[in-house]
Amino acid sequence: MTGLSVSRTVPIPVKRRFFDQCILPAFLYAAETWSLTKTNQSRLEIAQRRMERAMLGITLRDKKPNEWIRRKTGLKDVVSNAQDRKRKFANKLNNHKGDRWTTRLTKWTPNKKRPLGRPPKRWKDDLTR
Repeated sequence: MTGLSVSRTVPIPVKRRFFDQCILPAFLYAAETWSLTKTNQSRLEIAQRRMERAMLGITLRDKKPNEWIRRKTGLKDVVSNAQDRKRKFANKLNNHKGDRWTTRLTKWTPNKKRPLGRPPKRWKDDLTR
């Protein structure tokens, strides 16, 4: 975290704006192409909570609930933000007319069967819920 985010003299609205404009885009770079597994989601949530605690100047020892921290900072959930970005990207790909490589790539399926057992999560799996 930068000095601006952890400074005690900077008000929370300024920190929130800095987070939304600078940290969040870097944090979710290329999130449209991720297949969000539960492990990745929990890592994003943990990282965001850690940043929020640093913004407020509290530690885990203070034992403040996550809902309280979220109310104080007023930040958006990173996981839902990543899912929204992915949905918008999928809509954009779906609305393209013609023979673009992105459309061809998302509609392409390999000529072999998936292996036995639990299959790995695909990009499309997040969109079908």
